[in-house]
Amino acid sequence: MTTKTTTQPTANPLSKSEPQPRAALAEKLKRIDANAEQVKSNIRGLYRRECIRILHDASLPLKKSNIDNMNEDEVNDEMDFEYQNGKKSNDVEVDVNDDDDKAKDEDHLAQLSADRAAMIANMEAPATNTSTELPPPDWSKARPPKSPSEEAARRLMMAVSSSLVDLKGFDAHVARMKAPLEKEMRQIEADKLAQ
Repeated sequence: MTTKTTTQPTANPLSKSEPQPRAALAEKLKRIDANAEQVKSNIRGLYRRECIRILHDASLPLKKSNIDNMNEDEVNDEMDFEYQNGKKSNDVEVDVNDDDDKAKDEDHLAQLSADRAAMIANMEAPATNTSTELPPPDWSKARPPKSPSEEAARRLMMAVSSSLVDLKGFDAHVARMKAPLEKEMRQIEADKLAQ
């Protein structure tokens, strides 16, 4: 006669069906927090390196351009002047008829008045969307840059915006991971108080 031996499956200490001891849960939460800090540090480091790369790339056109007879202050002054005045060296000024200017001004004033009325009506209207979440700005839709430094600034803003979105998303991911463990901890504490 042969006897069959059946082995009882051992319970997984990490299974959700059996409550875990409070110390084990606390240790898990501690490991999750430590890991989350390392990941966030890596995300920040990645975007810091990206910003340094952008700044390095922005400095290359200035070095490559043929401005041997100007020092750096003169180049910066000229770039600032062109940027502030919105002029390029190949811009041509065009003289326009005064009657056309008056008609354009009247049309422009009428448009401003209509825009102002629409904005005030919008501000006075009851709120339809009460969400506090705002989408991150899309810097790629901004106007084309006028200079390499403006392009670098736009790319830096895009990198910083992306890093903030990534960090916020990772925080939400960690919160979702920790929620069941924290709920179980609260349940253990409530059961302990009830005894």
